[in-house]
Amino acid sequence: EIVPKPAEEDQAVAERYFRKLKLAEATIVDMKSAQQNGKNTAVQKVRAEMAARDTERAYERMLLKPFAFIKHCNDAASKLSDFKKLGGNPQLKEFVALLVQGYLQKGTRLFGQYQNFTLEGPSGVGKTTWAKKIASVYGAMGMLLYSDIVQTDATAFIAEWKNQSGPLTKQKILGSLEKVLFIDEAYAVAGTWDDRSNQWTSKDAIDMIVAQLDQIRGLQVMIAAGYQKDMTAQFFGVNSGMIRRFATRFILPKYSHYQLADIMQKMLGGRKAVWHWSTPVCLEIALDKLERLARAQ
Repeated sequence: EIVPKPAEEDQAVAERYFRKLKLAEATIVDMKSAQQNGKNTAVQKVRAEMAARDTERAYERMLLKPFAFIKHCNDAASKLSDFKKLGGNPQLKEFVALLVQGYLQKGTRLFGQYQNFTLEGPSGVGKTTWAKKIASVYGAMGMLLYSDIVQTDATAFIAEWKNQSGPLTKQKILGSLEKVLFIDEAYAVAGTWDDRSNQWTSKDAIDMIVAQLDQIRGLQVMIAAGYQKDMTAQFFGVNSGMIRRFATRFILPKYSHYQLADIMQKMLGGRKAVWHWSTPVCLEIALDKLERLARAQ
């Protein structure tokens, strides 16, 4: 059951609202200044223009859309019910459920906390799918203005020229305010190791993520995904401040054949289909053969 937060938090909600407006205004000015900067390349100017335009849209929506608390409670409950139907990863489900309950009960007490986390594991464990579902929950409960997920990878943060990845990263982050920013293979944001400088080639991008996440707490949720070993070495190992900004790390295990068969049945469950008694067995046989073929390659 979702219990409304007490009335004394109205002031805190208002304070967060005006903080969001001020940050949006500053972002628009910053991005428009980048458009006029003669030192920036044409590509950088276009990216700044896009970031300014996206922020202006969010700004207009903040002005026009008041916080409808009861509606958010109902929408969040509906999205959370759908979220729990996904197969596997009970710890991640519990984390999101407690976040929803805590936000709707205690509201703005969560605004000053980092809400970013990682999804780590091998390919095929559904990192992108989980991130999209989580984004829909965040938007439904009103923690973010949008239910959209900005899906990207390391290439969006790495510039062609030295020392330009930092400004590029800032534009990407500020252009995704009030949304979930999902970075696939996030460890690659650090670039490659340079023996001559004895550091990662895009360390300035990692440093900018750390700096910006400190500035926009409560205004964005960043989900970083990748292989566990690489995330530990390159994403968290480059800047020690990253650990505090991503306090929660979820390790998604590989699905078993039975879990994959169950997920397939759930995906097809809403369609008109005739299930034979032996269908689960057939699925298991097919998946087993696929795995054998994969190992043989």
